[in-house]
Amino acid sequence: MPINEASFWFGITVFGTGLFGLMEGGNRMPYAIALTVIGLIVTAYSVVAHHKPEVLPKIPIWIGLLALTWAAVGFDYYDRHHVDYSKWSDIDKLERVPSRVFKDETVVLDGKFFLQPTFENVTFIYNGTAGVAMDNAHFLPYGRFVFRLGSRNPVVTTTLKLDSLFYAAGGCGTWTEDRGNEKYNGMTPPP
Repeated sequence: MPINEASFWFGITVFGTGLFGLMEGGNRMPYAIALTVIGLIVTAYSVVAHHKPEVLPKIPIWIGLLALTWAAVGFDYYDRHHVDYSKWSDIDKLERVPSRVFKDETVVLDGKFFLQPTFENVTFIYNGTAGVAMDNAHFLPYGRFVFRLGSRNPVVTTTLKLDSLFYAAGGCGTWTEDRGNEKYNGMTPPP
């Protein structure tokens, strides 16, 4: 396949990826716009290079593709290693929910700081998008409180299933440990 034809298909692929990102929306919209524009430029360059090769400068296309690849690798590294943990650890950033009784309802926990809540026959939903805190919480009926815990996040759901599996195994105790952004080196049980 000639390089002009390959660059055309590469440009169309990048352009289509950008359009998909535009349709999805969300917080990565600037990257979707950039991909759409880059794909459009590469596609237009390849068409002009095929029909009027004397108009464009003779720049090897692999230089542009190499720069684009390294930019994507750099963004991927940045995106994976720069997580804002403040929404997890900074209790001041959580939404304060004043003292009240939650009865026969579904309670979303993400990003909330419950102040002296009372829970009776509730379903907790935790999606893992932010931390949660409770101050002086009461669970009714005392000694026989049963609740349901669910999530729309598959990672949180799998964690809940693992916890239930280990609990049902008998003889297995589970605990949680806040490791923050520290690298995993194994866990030690609490004293």
